[in-house]
Amino acid sequence: MPDDSVFIPVAHFVLVPSFFFIGIWQCFRRLKQSEQLRGAHGRCPDCGTEQDFELGSARFPQSVTCGGCHRGLTLATAEGR
Repeated sequence: MPDDSVFIPVAHFVLVPSFFFIGIWQCFRRLKQSEQLRGAHGRCPDCGTEQDFELGSARFPQSVTCGGCHRGLTLATAEGR
């Protein structure tokens, strides 16, 4: 009878506990945030396309790409001008 499983110690003893502690760390990091950003809406200064931008994090300045002309844009907060 062939054995269909492979024991990978690194995956079990390193990755599983690491992901557990990273999950707890991310939870507390999110709980400390006073505001949560879901996205941004604006007009591309190059082509004028009005669109919604998906944000990767709440840190600014942040690089995004225009959906119309594929130009690289940098988003900043109004205080960061």
